[in-house]
Amino acid sequence: MKKLLIAGAALAALAGSPVFAADLALKAPPPAAPAWSWSGFYAGVNLGGAWGTSTYAFQPGAAWATGLGGAAAPAQLVKDGAAKLNMSSISAGGQIGYNWQVSNIVFGPEADIQYIGLRKTNSFTQNGPLPFIGTPYVFTETSRSDWMATVRGRLGVASGRVLFYGTGGVAFADSASADTLTFPTFVPVPTFTGAGTRSSVQTGWTAGGGVEWAFSDHWTAKAEYLYARFPTSTTGMNPINTVLTQSYTDRLAVNLARLGVNYKF
Repeated sequence: MKKLLIAGAALAALAGSPVFAADLALKAPPPAAPAWSWSGFYAGVNLGGAWGTSTYAFQPGAAWATGLGGAAAPAQLVKDGAAKLNMSSISAGGQIGYNWQVSNIVFGPEADIQYIGLRKTNSFTQNGPLPFIGTPYVFTETSRSDWMATVRGRLGVASGRVLFYGTGGVAFADSASADTLTFPTFVPVPTFTGAGTRSSVQTGWTAGGGVEWAFSDHWTAKAEYLYARFPTSTTGMNPINTVLTQSYTDRLAVNLARLGVNYKF
């Protein structure tokens, strides 16, 4: 019993010594890791789907009201020459950007470029004969857009490693269109055709939103939707029999829904 009391006293004295206290301090749990931040440069790739609409309108010249068909002809041609071409395709591309995080607010620029592969041809035949245009005619419209690029700002709210954001900015797209009006049985000439084509890089606006998740310290995954709209273009068509002039307008709108991964540097 006497030995137990002596051992207990020795342990108590050791616990109170500076050496023992320092040893306990060395074995204390490490401090918590700093909170993860969205700030920094990133780059990545994406894959998804694109669908779009190209809206056409036919514009007959003044000679149509006084020449072939009379006053009623222009209104009928406008009606038959109106078309909406619905297109869809897979999309694939890449993006780069930079984030700043202040508290739980995340903001920064992003740029991307996509293959969208949208194309469609529409044909409408007016078999007639109409009282004011006594021969059948055919409208043929074609639309194509192979790629789209955007430069946007992003603004969102972070909840830890999950970011909810909205985005908007400028969009650019490769855009081509064509419109043809053909009278296949026109007398006395076998075929009368008025045609026009356009090909250009158009500038429009885009807006959308998404959610992004940081599943590791350097990798994130996102789901995103963008809508882009481009201005109306007017294109002249070659005259029919040098007298009957016409033109057409077209306007492109594109939707993108995509999944992507980013590497945060």
